[in-house]
Order: sequence, then C-alpha cells, then structure tokens
Amino acid sequence: MIEHNMLHEVAEFEDIVISCGGGTPCFFDNIDYMNQQAQVVYLKATPEVLYSHLSMSRHDRPLLKGKSREELLDFITQQLAQREPFYLKARYTIDVSLLDNYEKIYYTTSQIKELLGIS
Repeated sequence: MIEHNMLHEVAEFEDIVISCGGGTPCFFDNIDYMNQQAQVVYLKATPEVLYSHLSMSRHDRPLLKGKSREELLDFITQQLAQREPFYLKARYTIDVSLLDNYEKIYYTTSQIKELLGIS
C-alpha cells in the first residue's frame, strides 16, 4: 500500500502512471486527492478474477497467508464490498475481468489510452 505521504510525494511527478495497492484509495482522503491530481482509472474485476491473481502471491501477503480457497474468496468478496464505494469515485472504470487473450488486452489498453488522451 502506498502510504499517505508517499502518495502525495509521488503525485508531484509529471507524466507518470501510479499503480497503487487496493487499499490505498480507501484511506485518509486518498481517492479524493488522487482525483484532484490525476486521471484515476478503476480496473474492475470480479472476486474470482482477483482470487486467481492473488492466489499466486498469497504466501507473501500476511492477510492472505494460510487461507483456503473458500476463505480467500470470501475475504476478497468482503474486501471488495467495503472498498468498492471508494473505487467507484474514480473518473473512469474499466472492466478487466475477461482479459484472457492478447486481443482483449490490446483492446482494453487502447481504450484506456483513449480515455486518458495518450497516444
């Protein structure tokens, strides 16, 4: 998670992309600050897709360590329900749940670039 002060420090740079941890927008005034400083994109995914990504690194994450598949999926679902009100404050929302081949990934990245005015 990007700490409050670190987020403010990094936001001073120009022409950068910040990929923050899922909790970052939910603490302090971070999501409001992020929206004031930049064009924020919420990469929305289903709990199942998030599970497939997080299960690869669950042993490195203390909150996920030792959880069964069902426990981890329940934890992700609960966290997403709590965090989504913050995520939905982002200027843009892109559903990334079905990015299972290169064509879909290319299309989605092109869509994001267009939204952000990046050539």
